[in-house]
This record gives sequence, structure tokens and C-alpha cells, in this order.
Amino acid sequence: MNLDMFPQQLQSLQGRLANLYQDANTAVQPEANLLLAALKELDTASKILEIATQKLFEQTQKLVNVQARLREEYKRYQDLFEFIPNAYLVSDIQGKIQSANHATATLFNLQQRFLVNKPLACFIAVEERQAFRCQLN
Repeated sequence: MNLDMFPQQLQSLQGRLANLYQDANTAVQPEANLLLAALKELDTASKILEIATQKLFEQTQKLVNVQARLREEYKRYQDLFEFIPNAYLVSDIQGKIQSANHATATLFNLQQRFLVNKPLACFIAVEERQAFRCQLN
């Protein structure tokens, strides 16, 4: 079953059920054929919903697995970033520090939490800031 087609299939089924309901309301005495047709439509709807539910469950499981792998990779990256002996930091395009490792904090003699959101220019000698900003741009 193609989940992209599911909304159209469900809408079509709902239309058929509405027609059956209309036929049942207009008939003087509901006929066995009408009841049988309605039951077949409901059976079809039940099977479609069961398949769609299974597909959604499988997709959800895949997403959960991907999320777990991404968390593991992120943790691995964070550990490598944090414990590498060289000073490393991540900044945005304006030069504002987004994160810094332990070696960077040691180099600047500050706690890591105080480095985050600080402009890199603060750590550049005043006479060299103009050149730094030009190179950053």
C-alpha cells in the first residue's frame, strides 16, 4: 500500500460509505444486498487502516532508530570536540562563539560557559580587530 495514496483512498471509501448510507435511508426496507455491500466496504476500510497503521508503525520505528544513531554520533562528536588537546571553538558567521572546548577555556582562562555568545573580537588585540573583522567578513 502506498501511503501517499492513503488520503485519496480513504476519501473514496468515505464517499462509497456515504452513498450506501444514503441508499439505506431512502430504501423502504433495507435490502440484504445493501447491508452486504456496506459490510464489504467496512471490511475494506478496516484492512486499509490496518495496513496504514502497520506502515506508520514501521516508519516510526525507523525514525526512532535514526534518532538514536544521531544522538550517539552527536555524543561521539561532542566527546571528541571536548577532549581534543587543541583549542577549538565554533562560531557563527558574525564571529559569535557558539561552543568552545576545554582547551579553549584554558587558553582564555575562562570557564566554557562564559565563552558562549561572546564575540571572537573580544579576544583579539585592539589594534588587530579591524583586520580580524575584515577577514571575518
